[in-house]
Amino acid sequence: FGTALNAARGVALQVSNAINSFVTNFIQAMNPQIIKYYAQGELDTMQQLVIKGCKYSFFLLLILSMPIIIEAEYILTLWLKHPPTYSIIFCRLIMISALMDTLSGVVGYGALATGKIKIYQIVMSLVFISVPILTYIAYCIGLPSYSCIVAEMFSYAIALFMRPYLTSRITTFSISKYLHNNILPCMCVVIMTLPIPIVVHAYMPYGFIRLITVCIICVFSTCLSIWLVGIDTPERKIIVQYIQNKYRK
Repeated sequence: FGTALNAARGVALQVSNAINSFVTNFIQAMNPQIIKYYAQGELDTMQQLVIKGCKYSFFLLLILSMPIIIEAEYILTLWLKHPPTYSIIFCRLIMISALMDTLSGVVGYGALATGKIKIYQIVMSLVFISVPILTYIAYCIGLPSYSCIVAEMFSYAIALFMRPYLTSRITTFSISKYLHNNILPCMCVVIMTLPIPIVVHAYMPYGFIRLITVCIICVFSTCLSIWLVGIDTPERKIIVQYIQNKYRK
């Protein structure tokens, strides 16, 4: 694929890193609290924090990345005038793979808090080492250039279940609660959020007005979906109380 592939991946990674920096800071801020709860023996509280950390980091990244995924072509053209070949598909796939990673990323901190990380690190290293191997095989059999990102997405799909499974082996982490309180609401939010921005993108004329419209609709529909199906009643009460307190001040 030559230099075009390197240029496309470089552009896509710049976009992804700019967005992911917000979520990375959010996740890293939770790590000391997770370790604290484990050290105090508050394993149920630690589990709740881990699950909510996965869910909230996914929601935050979804709000930031969805307009970019949908309007990648116009954004890259506006930024670079003539974006490298493959850069649009690379940008979209890298953002999707980042979303997949956040679904289980915080779970790893729960395992690391125990200090019993030998098996966890070996297994997860093998999962991610498979990416260049799968990429090499894909290129050898003539698959498209973006197969490297698909291989990365495959590794994150495995990590989605391996991280909670390995963590449950060394702590009291509940896989059923992880699926019910994290994966299910996140998938419901995505399903509810996608249709309207996609329809607007499909029927509005290409241009800056469509970009602004899609961005506004993405943020509004994502926030509304999070409020309706992404969070539970106690979480809604906390948000309402926080807003009321801010308003009174």
